[in-house]
Amino acid sequence: MSRACCACCAGGPGRPRTTAGSGCRSSRRSGHEIPDELISLERSGEQERSRLAGLTGNDYDAQPGLWRKASAAFHTAVTEHASTAKISRYELEQAVKKAVRHPEPKDGAADE
Repeated sequence: MSRACCACCAGGPGRPRTTAGSGCRSSRRSGHEIPDELISLERSGEQERSRLAGLTGNDYDAQPGLWRKASAAFHTAVTEHASTAKISRYELEQAVKKAVRHPEPKDGAADE
């Protein structure tokens, strides 16, 4: 049986048990696995931020609220995961942002 990558992924209250590779991504910086949920939440926030480009008027005025809502959801999830896994919240947040904004090349795409 595979071991969970962290206490959070071990299946805390209301959470299914996941294992490294099934629900998490490895972070070289923190040495901790990053749950796919955090990757997804950060991507949502980045998508909402990017939608500001080209908007005007009421559409532009409404978009920052959507961005803040997505960002708050991400930060809440990071805080919860870091607390449960007993790791640095800052390092986890930075690792997730790096994974989303500057992903490592997939196998076979490196060194070309």
